[in-house]
Amino acid sequence: MYDALGGVIALSILWSVTPALALIGLTLDTRLGQAAFLAGWVLLGPVTTAAWSVAASIARRESVGVRSLPAALRTQWLAGLLFFLVDGGIGWLLLANVRFYLNSTLGILGRVLPALGEGIRVGHLVGFVWLAPLVLWVLAQLYALPLLVADQSSAGVALRRAALLVVDNIWFTLALALVVTAISAILLLTGVGAFALLPGVLAVLTTNATKALLAKYEPTA
Repeated sequence: MYDALGGVIALSILWSVTPALALIGLTLDTRLGQAAFLAGWVLLGPVTTAAWSVAASIARRESVGVRSLPAALRTQWLAGLLFFLVDGGIGWLLLANVRFYLNSTLGILGRVLPALGEGIRVGHLVGFVWLAPLVLWVLAQLYALPLLVADQSSAGVALRRAALLVVDNIWFTLALALVVTAISAILLLTGVGAFALLPGVLAVLTTNATKALLAKYEPTA
């Protein structure tokens, strides 16, 4: 138990270096600050994927230490970078569609999307329809990284499998999302907890949750 807790703390602290680097870069109006900001964002995907790889080791009750994250980073570098590019691109596209339609005016869409009553337009309704895949994408994040690490699959395969898990286990997923939100809020309020525990706790929690769901689909003897 104490080994696992030590692994979670070490994982959280090491992961926190990356966003801290980006935040420090924002405060420095110099070339060094710009370089730090860029490095922080470029490293975020690979380091996060490596963190979930270490979390998988913790879930398997393997011994982890300070060197575990750098070791995982060497193997997960490209997969993490590609995953965050693909995943971020999908999220940005979905959010852009929702914002476009919800903020649409008659001057933009009036020729093809007539008004439905005062203050309500078809464009707005389309925006609400786009909320469904956006929410699905958000919930899929709970399983995407554990699946990416476990299967060593591509970003597209991991996201597709994560979305299928959400649809097939919607109540479990909503409960997990509430737990993740509650833990995040509590640890963020503590300040130190967000730095020393939050990344590791979320990585281990979502990894174990994904592992529990996948067990349902394993053939029984």
